[in-house]
Amino acid sequence: DVDFDYGWLFPNQVVAPEVKRGICFSSACLCTSLLRINHVEAFTVLGVVLKTKGKRILGFHAWTETVRTSGEHVVIETTVHPKPARFVPAKEMYNGALPVTYDPLAWFNEAGYAEDKSKVKKYEAVLNA
Repeated sequence: DVDFDYGWLFPNQVVAPEVKRGICFSSACLCTSLLRINHVEAFTVLGVVLKTKGKRILGFHAWTETVRTSGEHVVIETTVHPKPARFVPAKEMYNGALPVTYDPLAWFNEAGYAEDKSKVKKYEAVLNA
């Protein structure tokens, strides 16, 4: 519902003149859609952001992962930040090489959906504790 201050929007809603906003999920889906329209392999990723040191959960998040022509997977952080985000190699984002770690739970685009069921159960248990 575009009348809510916070909620998931479809890509066409994010760019609509009367809306022009969205949360991380909305901007990641828009980015993924634009890449896919241009025949670029890309996925919207749902996951958890952790403080690398101590693995404290900072929150749930969505981002875009794409594949460069070299085959390298990169993360595109689509949420608005003060400085433009750079493409970060997915292995750096996912393996704890940075101050925050992105822990992907599910990947999707219009062609399919996949999830890491063990991670979903792990974070479900943490939330229900």
